Amino acid sequence: MKLRNIIPALLLSAMTILSGCGEKKEIPTPTPVETDTTSVKTVLAYLVAENSLGSALYLGDDMNEMLMGVMTSKNMTPNDNFILYVDDTKSPRIYNITTAYKDSSYLSVNLLTPEYTFPTDCNSASPEQLKAVMDYVVKHHPSDTYSAVFASHASGWIEPPVKNGSNKAKNRSFGLDNGHNQLSDYGDEMAIEDMANVLKQYKKMDFILFDACFMQCVEVDYMLKDVADYIIASPAEIPGYGADYATLVDYLYKSGEEAAKDIAKRYVDTYLERKLCTSQHSGTCGAIMSTVKTSMVEPFAAYMKTVVDAHKDALLAVVADESHMDYFLFDGYYRNRYPDYFDIQYLMNEVMSDEELAQFHKEIDKIVIAKYNTDYWWTVFGYSDHRRVKEDEFGGMSMFVPMGKYARYGFDYAEQYMRTVWGQKVWGAL
Repeated sequence: MKLRNIIPALLLSAMTILSGCGEKKEIPTPTPVETDTTSVKTVLAYLVAENSLGSALYLGDDMNEMLMGVMTSKNMTPNDNFILYVDDTKSPRIYNITTAYKDSSYLSVNLLTPEYTFPTDCNSASPEQLKAVMDYVVKHHPSDTYSAVFASHASGWIEPPVKNGSNKAKNRSFGLDNGHNQLSDYGDEMAIEDMANVLKQYKKMDFILFDACFMQCVEVDYMLKDVADYIIASPAEIPGYGADYATLVDYLYKSGEEAAKDIAKRYVDTYLERKLCTSQHSGTCGAIMSTVKTSMVEPFAAYMKTVVDAHKDALLAVVADESHMDYFLFDGYYRNRYPDYFDIQYLMNEVMSDEELAQFHKEIDKIVIAKYNTDYWWTVFGYSDHRRVKEDEFGGMSMFVPMGKYARYGFDYAEQYMRTVWGQKVWGAL
């Protein structure tokens, strides 16, 4: 998995685990596989699975695929590390899976001895625990470059609206930790601002891959623009199966723009090669994935401000229905779960002239440098159906529109959105 910004935190001295895990405890130095070389690259896989993803069907498969991916990787060197942090129904733990396992007979991560096991349960959806894990990684596995994979439930820039019996949405969230070592999906989530504030303390990452729903939205990209060079994620829901790490891990040890594109492609290719979504009747299948170049996020925000200034009224009047690229339909069966997640290309199609669209295509191609998809993707919450990707409406990222309809149903999405950095910068006052 890939982390974002890891500030030159190699200055850190003796690090402690502080967060939500009981008393402050010094983490013992593990016995290193390589004793005297600085790793070329470390990839952190941060799996928050103290929820419905913690079963053997999902988490167990992912962990074993990661082990297989390391064992078969051609790009990973003996100096590299694959650090796997897992929080499921057992105690949170850290594994270091290196190329030393290439010639081994291990077929399951559960047969490996964790490098470190936390003494008590931890809230892995808290920024404190993310920082504790990051401190551990940079102290015990100093590297030239870092990347991260974050895998869990997620809701893009906003989390489920009903929280503690109210319609006040806590926005911008990743991860779900129920705090009871159970497989339920009721628990804490991590605000993306909090995630960004933690990762900004470390060296900037090469890339981050989100194996989680709804994370490729322009609002999240803006919040994370300073923590990784590339963000690889889906603007839509992803299947519980997620990534095929047995083939994907090898790509995580490549670097640069082409590697960031290839990771997104490899993610989707799994579904195409295995014919998991060849028709609208093939079960819970299909995937959409794109790569965002974060150095272009700020210029894109400046451009989008001119677009919103020119078309604000028209954008606020865009119709949400099943015939267009709306990744979650607020007005559908699961209303009250999430707001609309419009593909940004569909929105621009609705409000722009042909000349303006030509310029928009130039601008979005600078920020969304790769996008891949199966013909269909499966959505549980938005429509509870297969949805066909409409190529002329597919921009590879979503954008929220602060419509008045949410307030009419008692939700404060628009109000909260206007407090986000993107909302303030691009939309200003409504």
